[in-house]
Amino acid sequence: SESISACRLPVATTAARILGWKRNIYTYMWRRFATRGAFATAGVAGAAYAVSPGFRRSVCFWSTVAPFVGEYQSIRLRARWERWEPSELEAAQQHFHHRSALRAVDVILRLGGIYIKIGQFASTMGAGVLEDAYIQALRPLQDGVPPRSLTEVSRIIEADIGVPMGELFSSFDPEPVGAASIAQAHRATLLDGREVIVKVQYPEVPTLYEADFDNLEIVTRFLFPENLPLIEGLRKRHQAELDFRQEARNLAEVRANLSARGFEPSLVRLPSLPDERLCSRHVLAMELLHGTSLAAAIDLEAADIAAALGLESADAMRKQLMRRMGEHFERGGGATRLLSLAEAAAPLVRLVAATLRLPRSAAA
Repeated sequence: SESISACRLPVATTAARILGWKRNIYTYMWRRFATRGAFATAGVAGAAYAVSPGFRRSVCFWSTVAPFVGEYQSIRLRARWERWEPSELEAAQQHFHHRSALRAVDVILRLGGIYIKIGQFASTMGAGVLEDAYIQALRPLQDGVPPRSLTEVSRIIEADIGVPMGELFSSFDPEPVGAASIAQAHRATLLDGREVIVKVQYPEVPTLYEADFDNLEIVTRFLFPENLPLIEGLRKRHQAELDFRQEARNLAEVRANLSARGFEPSLVRLPSLPDERLCSRHVLAMELLHGTSLAAAIDLEAADIAAALGLESADAMRKQLMRRMGEHFERGGGATRLLSLAEAAAPLVRLVAATLRLPRSAAA
């Protein structure tokens, strides 16, 4: 038995060495495979980052937004793990929103593009949908964004129209009258002396558009899943705004309809399109109109309606209406009453009164 055991020992040792050798080979091969895979992945990601603006946009977006999403999700997980009361969860989420509101504005300004446009929209129409902390923090975005240089604007116009600036305008104001997230507008004079407003779209906006909204929908699913239909609607709405030729067609159609019914130009004016050449995907020149803007007229009328309803301001009226709309749809939409008869009639009374005043104001 001792001789048999002595024979078994070298065999066992040899087998162990063979198995160890195989394990080392497998470990070596796995490490080489993992290393090469990591380098290949990094190479593909680096190449995509270098040549794909959309991929760069996604990397920038997620590196900035991921901490917000992670913190918010950790609050929800902790509430579930520790079995918080609903009031405790709501208080923690409110604290998160108040802390994150100003940081969210910084993120929007850093990302730019469509995020600024959405921020501007949310600051005016988000009452009752977003937390008030975000609405207040987003208000400064209504003042506009830093404009592009005249050199860059001229390059965009000449590339899109195919004609030098000197063959289009006798003068072109280097300072824009307004700069927004996807475009900026300049005052100019055509060669025949007509004054126009030239709207110039930033050329990278359409390229980044899809990546921006894809990322935004993912974040909304995590943070505000109830607002996902709003983001989907914004995608469709802004997609139509990216082609200025469609905007020109819409403008011409609305102008024709209002003119056919006697509203234009007696009650309201819409700009004409003086030069067909200056109507392209990224450039749109419109007649310069002097007077009270439609937005200012709407604001004045909204203030009158709010006063008729006994509210302190038009902003208070908007907030109340958005809050009631939210409550209305949460309770089943048509199953509940949204406005009382008096509240619904007050704006109509104001509108009729304002319409009757118009001829007297014009005569004066």
